[in-house]
Amino acid sequence: MIKDDLELIYEAYLKEDTTTSYGCLMIYLDDDSAEEIRVKTQSMFPPEILADDGVDDKPHITCQYGFHEDVTIEEITEFCNKIKTPINIELGDISRFSNDEYDVIKVDVRSDDLMKLSKAIRSYFEGRITITFKDYHPHMTLGYVKPGSNPQIDDNSMFNGKNYVFDEFVYSSAGMEDQYDIIKNG
Repeated sequence: MIKDDLELIYEAYLKEDTTTSYGCLMIYLDDDSAEEIRVKTQSMFPPEILADDGVDDKPHITCQYGFHEDVTIEEITEFCNKIKTPINIELGDISRFSNDEYDVIKVDVRSDDLMKLSKAIRSYFEGRITITFKDYHPHMTLGYVKPGSNPQIDDNSMFNGKNYVFDEFVYSSAGMEDQYDIIKNG
């Protein structure tokens, strides 16, 4: 069986040097949309199959991971204010990353806006971010389950075609010590 690109990416992530920490730029769903996703996700996962982290309580999409510690929140905010928003996304099918401890259940994301944003970030912060993976594969994590559990959820299309619009960013500093809400031109 050939592993898909995202599973290979996740395996590489698990093997990364964890002594180095990086910052991360993300977009979060608004509260009502996040609650809708959480409720649907919880209905798919009986409590006995959940891993320690359970259902993700803040559904988000990572725009870029890998910002070096010297990148400041002021620079991130300045960059975000230059980005054309809103960012439109469309959800796809449910799939998973697997490892020995748990499976990550996620929804694939389609978005020309996110693809352009990824390229812009990589260009703007060139030399100040570590690019772990050549290609950007946006997805939204739903939750964490015990390995191999609930296999019938794979390729589920319950979220397929749902559209969302984002115009606010969240930046987590290296080591996830601080988290900043970035409201454009705010």
